[in-house]
Amino acid sequence: MKTSALLPLAILISGGCSTITEKDTLVIWPSKSAFKAAQAVADADVLPDTVYRIIDIEKSRPLKVTLGTTTKGNGVISIPGLTIHVYDQHNDGIIFDDDGGLTCEWRSDASARYPILLISGVAIHYDEKGNNIIQRNKVSAVFRYSEVKKFYYAESCSAEIDYWSSK
Repeated sequence: MKTSALLPLAILISGGCSTITEKDTLVIWPSKSAFKAAQAVADADVLPDTVYRIIDIEKSRPLKVTLGTTTKGNGVISIPGLTIHVYDQHNDGIIFDDDGGLTCEWRSDASARYPILLISGVAIHYDEKGNNIIQRNKVSAVFRYSEVKKFYYAESCSAEIDYWSSK
């Protein structure tokens, strides 16, 4: 995959890089517009189905976050050590919120090289036929970076949010 093909798309979707500073301790990405744009790219099948954003904690510590979606309406983000399911519009019993995306908040953590990732939203559970809503659950997860192991790990995570090792 050539990053040069992805970079203009990532800038279009996310507005480019963000820097987390003491004054600005929160970055939300992927955003609703990023999910929509990534899904449009996957549906068009004209470019690779991933977009990315570089989140700078400081100029010397960039973190590349990759968002990938499928034509079926699923999507994941990839960070050092983990891939996390954060977008789901494919009704196979559960979807995320009405627009498919969970909120991904990046907060600075003075004790770690990279920011904490907080994920939250609503999982909507459907019956077997996918026609009727059975329940809506609030879901959340906290992922932290391990300086010792050099990758992210789950500190806590709702059962509806899938994640797996991508070391």
